[in-house]
Amino acid sequence: MKDEIAPELEPLAEVEVAPTPQKRGWPRAWRLLALPPLFALALLVLPRLEDLYPRQPAATLQDLISAAAARSRQPGSLAARALAAASKLPAPRFTAESQIQTILDKKKERTNRRWDEATCGVSASIAAEKLVLSGLQIESSIYHCAPDKPTRTACATDITGVFASISAAGSYLAAVSHACPKDGTSKAECASDILDILYGVARCGNWTVLAPSASWSPRGRAGSAVLRAEGFILGGYDGKRHLNDVWSSADGKTWRQLTAHAAWEARSGHVAIALKGRLLVMAGENSPIGESVFFNDVWASQDGAAWVQVTEHAPWCERTSPAVAASDSKVYILGGVDAAQKFLNDVWSSEDGKTWQQLTAAAPWDGRWGFGAALHGGRLVVLGGSIDHGAGEIADVWNSPDGATWEKISSGSGRSQWQARSNFGLAVWRDKLLLAGGRSYEEFSDVWTSSDGTNWTQLAVSSPWIPRDSLCLLSFDSQSAWLFGGSGRHVQDYYNDVWELHEASHEPGMLLV
Repeated sequence: MKDEIAPELEPLAEVEVAPTPQKRGWPRAWRLLALPPLFALALLVLPRLEDLYPRQPAATLQDLISAAAARSRQPGSLAARALAAASKLPAPRFTAESQIQTILDKKKERTNRRWDEATCGVSASIAAEKLVLSGLQIESSIYHCAPDKPTRTACATDITGVFASISAAGSYLAAVSHACPKDGTSKAECASDILDILYGVARCGNWTVLAPSASWSPRGRAGSAVLRAEGFILGGYDGKRHLNDVWSSADGKTWRQLTAHAAWEARSGHVAIALKGRLLVMAGENSPIGESVFFNDVWASQDGAAWVQVTEHAPWCERTSPAVAASDSKVYILGGVDAAQKFLNDVWSSEDGKTWQQLTAAAPWDGRWGFGAALHGGRLVVLGGSIDHGAGEIADVWNSPDGATWEKISSGSGRSQWQARSNFGLAVWRDKLLLAGGRSYEEFSDVWTSSDGTNWTQLAVSSPWIPRDSLCLLSFDSQSAWLFGGSGRHVQDYYNDVWELHEASHEPGMLLV
């Protein structure tokens, strides 16, 4: 028997068996005298034989696993080694395999049951939370929807919030009915999925899609500006070529092409801004593979169709992806990256786009590109972007009263701060800084606002529009903002959808979901 057993189980087979008595040579009396010792020997031997031919499966399984663990040096789990050893046994092989497999199946069943119990508990807790939030939203809607309250947008937001919260609660309650019973039904799972869809639709919140696919082609790194209550998109890159077409819209839904080919060279990474009733286009690049064609020209237009060159070469160097900001009387251009791949931190200003004054050759903030700048509260603000050292993307915030002297007001740390990023959208909306999208190791679709640049409030963890970078974000006097265009994670991902962010009466009035 010992020769037929795997080496891993040799300790189990080292059993000493008494020799078989011969039929002749033993007198009858001696045979009778030999019975008690044989009986005693049998009592010693039989328990050890039971290790191989068990009466109690659990004891045999334990011995098999113990023997395999003691002798085996093969890789793999302990149970796998026991199964391998058991497969070499002659008679009890199938019994041992089935015992071990039964234990493994029971372990998996216990794990699944514990997972369902956890899902059940978590879903029930979240459902209760959503029902409480829907109650708060109902209370808010009672206030905002009163006849004497001229807050129709806030009223609509609150009602949408009630719908979203109740849909979310229903989704989790359906998950409860699916996970909590021992044999959850597919109907409950289906109901949960349907309510998830309703929840997703409702949580669009203050975002409304104006144009799922605008008339202009999908693109990123375009210029955008607001002039006389119309939104403009100018040039950009569509994944194959640089563009110099110009489009405008008064409602975000209907767009008209002002020119298919403006007088300025096709480009991306440029900036556009409105100054004293004119559109300005500055900087950017049109770089074929292996070349670096950057610009430092300035162009102006009264209507977006007819363009004149203000200056062929401004005193600031050729660059792409700078930031731009403007007051009623002055425009600022800041930073970017030049053709030698130097990250810039200079600041220039002009009253007409032709004559420029250098405010500082090297601001205290790191040279950067793909960042944001705005005039907010009478001060020039710079934030985020990509730098040429460290982690790459950054989330600091600086401001300046004149563009020459700067103060760092946020280092980009803390739980209430947006994550470091570049190529995001930045605008001043409802007297607050509005930041949306961008990218770091991934594209973002979150939305943040701040009244001082230091303390930020997250309006949406994830918006209904696809996460993107290199987008356009414009703010209008009507207390709405447009987000459109941009690029995604893959090289072929470019967008031409248009979304509108509506006014909300107060921060708690945003969707409670």
